Amino acid sequence: MINKTDAQVINIGNYILNGANNLQSIKFDVEKINIGDCSFSSANKLQTIEINSKSSIKIEKESFSNNNNLQTVSLIGNTIHLGNKCFYKSFYIYLNGRYGSNWVTIKSESKLEFDSNCFNESNLQTINIYGEEIIVK
Repeated sequence: MINKTDAQVINIGNYILNGANNLQSIKFDVEKINIGDCSFSSANKLQTIEINSKSSIKIEKESFSNNNNLQTVSLIGNTIHLGNKCFYKSFYIYLNGRYGSNWVTIKSESKLEFDSNCFNESNLQTINIYGEEIIVK
């Protein structure tokens, strides 16, 4: 579990936790966060991502790709940018012999930008998007 609430700005480098096989949840409550390329990809047990930012959330390409046990994602911030294939091949639908549900909620107070293929080939069932300006490339 990563739970960080006392930092103002967090910059997570490329591939920093790629393949972190025991990581189950991520929670950040910060002023600003930048998550690099493939930084949490292939974290096989990752189920929950919660990021709250007073300023901006920037998630680069394939940051959370290939996480097939992912169940819930909550992104709340002033401006949010989701890079190319950031949730590529993610989200579970059948786990431990049963079907389950999964969802994403994204709330932006101003600008929300999606690069191409953000949820490409994922098993995402529900997505809730809120924002003043929403850009999909």
